[in-house]
Amino acid sequence: MLSGGKEERKIAQDLLKKVEEGEHLKISEIFNNADAALKALEYEKASKLFNKAAEIAQDLYVLDIAESLKEKANFSGIIPNMSKQRDKHVHDARSFLRNEDFHSAYISYKKASDLSKKLVDFNKEEEYRLKSKALEEFYKVDEKYKE
Repeated sequence: MLSGGKEERKIAQDLLKKVEEGEHLKISEIFNNADAALKALEYEKASKLFNKAAEIAQDLYVLDIAESLKEKANFSGIIPNMSKQRDKHVHDARSFLRNEDFHSAYISYKKASDLSKKLVDFNKEEEYRLKSKALEEFYKVDEKYKE
């Protein structure tokens, strides 16, 4: 960049100045704060911090890191809605079970399992997947002997 044209030299000088001012260190500091917010279930705060770190990375032309941080920000922002959806599917599945609607119950548990996988909650994913599978088998047997 320094041996390039006038514009490239200006960019290189700006980058050098930002590095000397420790801008690159802010990325990891903000990332750690965002990660802590995520662990504390403060999803909105985590999303904002990940976005802030992404902006700094983009300003430093570290585009792959900036993209990764933007993805984390987006994911942090959708966690609450996905969790609510999952909880609703579990609630629905239990209601269907009380009414002996095994087909709807296993479908609701399957949806809850899929959302748990997207939320990277593998314990819940396994639990709901196994419940769904068991209810699917129960439904098939129940249908077979209803005739």
